Amino acid sequence: MGQHGKLYSGKAWAAIRKNQLQNSPLCAYCLRLGIVTQATIGDHIKPHRGDFRLFFDPSNVQSLCKPCHDSVKAREEHAGQSIGCDALGLPFDKKHW
Repeated sequence: MGQHGKLYSGKAWAAIRKNQLQNSPLCAYCLRLGIVTQATIGDHIKPHRGDFRLFFDPSNVQSLCKPCHDSVKAREEHAGQSIGCDALGLPFDKKHW
C-alpha cells in the first residue's frame, strides 16, 4: 500500500474492491493463459499514483491473484508494458513489436 495506505483502508475502496471480486472472481492474468485461479486482489489497471479519479474509477480495477499481482503486474509497471504472450505466441501488449 505504501504512501496511499489511507485510500486503500477507506470504505469507498473496500466497496469497489468487493464489487470487482464479486463480479469477476477469477484472476484476469491467469485467464489470459487459460488458467483458472481465484482472484483476491482488486488491482488498478492504470497506476493511480495518488490521482483520486483513477483510484476510485471502477473501470480501472481488475481482479488478480496475489502471485500475479506481486510478480507479473509489478514487472509490467516497472517495464511500462504488458509482459508475456497468449497461446498463439502473440504479445499481450499490442504496442510490442
